[in-house]
Amino acid sequence: MSIEPQDELRIQLSVNYFVNPKVIGLSGQAQLADIKAMCFLKRAGIDDGVVTPEMWLMMNGDDMSLIDELVEVARWEVVAPKGWRVRGWEDWFKLDTKPAKRRKSTGQLRLATAEELLPEPKKWTTVDVEAVFDCWVETLPAGATRKLSSQRRRKIEARLNEGYSIEELCKAVKGWQNDPWPDRRIHNDVVQLLRSGDSTERMIGFFDHPPRSGDAAASFNAIDEVLG
Repeated sequence: MSIEPQDELRIQLSVNYFVNPKVIGLSGQAQLADIKAMCFLKRAGIDDGVVTPEMWLMMNGDDMSLIDELVEVARWEVVAPKGWRVRGWEDWFKLDTKPAKRRKSTGQLRLATAEELLPEPKKWTTVDVEAVFDCWVETLPAGATRKLSSQRRRKIEARLNEGYSIEELCKAVKGWQNDPWPDRRIHNDVVQLLRSGDSTERMIGFFDHPPRSGDAAASFNAIDEVLG
């Protein structure tokens, strides 16, 4: 794919971009990849906001870990088999493509306060993340050792950001013990249990209301895990 430079094209980056809930938790590399993708899409005139695997390789090489991070926080979404769509891209694409002319302000300028510039503080702490992780470790066989990896941490933080309480997430990471799916014991990692809001609530349900033996839900869970 060859794209000629378009010096007159612009995208307008909102001053609120870096305090957007879907952006604030991303690593600096993932944020940069997101902005690079929007510039690339605008320059190529792609109005559907889909980043193809070919485009990704041109921008970032073969490191696909950043895509997982962007999809995890729902900043990007998977569009099989084409690639990944930047959510909200249509609003960026419709912006005026010409550089804005400088104009004199007709109103009074006011300096923003520090409180206005700072993002809203998180309602949870690292201690809360560790507490949920410890709840999960309690369900493992005696002597089993697990580390709070970055992937596990991101899953816990993602559900905390969605408003789930520590108590609810502890129920979710323990609920797998009541899951009737026979293979749950080999698919019981925090990353799978807290994969999404739906899977989290299903695990909470197993904790609060253990299903009866032989429940038909086992087959549905198995299909759901395979399809991801």
